[in-house]
Amino acid sequence: MDHPDLDDYIKLFGLYDGEKLHAAEAEGIELLFEQAVRMIVRPSEFNHRLPLPFIEAADNYLSGDPATRKHFQYEENRQFMLSDLYDFIQLQALRRARSSTNLQY
Repeated sequence: MDHPDLDDYIKLFGLYDGEKLHAAEAEGIELLFEQAVRMIVRPSEFNHRLPLPFIEAADNYLSGDPATRKHFQYEENRQFMLSDLYDFIQLQALRRARSSTNLQY
């Protein structure tokens, strides 16, 4: 997954549906968060369409920005970002499904 696309994010979140994402153990959230931020910073056409706050947070987190690291040391902040990212991915999947349905008519 050198150049992540929508399907890569769907696979990543496939381990956690919406309910499980909110109820997951701290270790699972931490691992999912680490994987997500590493995907976000990889160059890809899809990642260029991500909302800028996701990209900035991932860049700052991985570069060791002290304020960003402090913010994400709290599980609820990691969950909040993952929840927003999950919602964005679901919306993109719906758009893709609608677009492919419209092409069939």
